[in-house]
This record gives sequence, C-alpha cells and structure tokens, in this order.
Amino acid sequence: MGTRSARLGTGEPVTVGIRPEHLGLKHPGDVAVEGTIILVEYLGSELFVYAKLADGESLLAQAPGNAPFKRGAYFA
Repeated sequence: MGTRSARLGTGEPVTVGIRPEHLGLKHPGDVAVEGTIILVEYLGSELFVYAKLADGESLLAQAPGNAPFKRGAYFA
C-alpha cells in the first residue's frame, strides 16, 4: 500500500473515505464521535451498524455478529 500526495491550499475541504471494517466501536483511547444507530444489518458472523452522527453526517461501521448494538441507541 503506497501513499499519494496532493497539493491543497489552506482551508480547502477534503473528503476522506474509510472502509467500514476499519472502524471499531467503543475502544478506550480511540477518537470518538456521537450519534444514534439508525439500522443494524445482521450478516451472520458480522453486522453493519448504520448511524446518524450529531452533526447530521452518516456513518457505517462493521462489527462482530454477536455485538450488542441496537437500533435507536445513542453512542458517544
């Protein structure tokens, strides 16, 4: 896996894509976001957690199939 550089001016918006399997939920010391779970998609050995963040953005995270996430739950 390599790196790429780009020339951006100060203050220019940047969009970053992160794959769901690279996100973790509730690990001490990690960067945290606030939001509400809007859908939990069970796929057997894993599940996808769809959330609406406090700023209105959406988030998709992947978790183990036995993770206890519930629709409507708030997280911070």
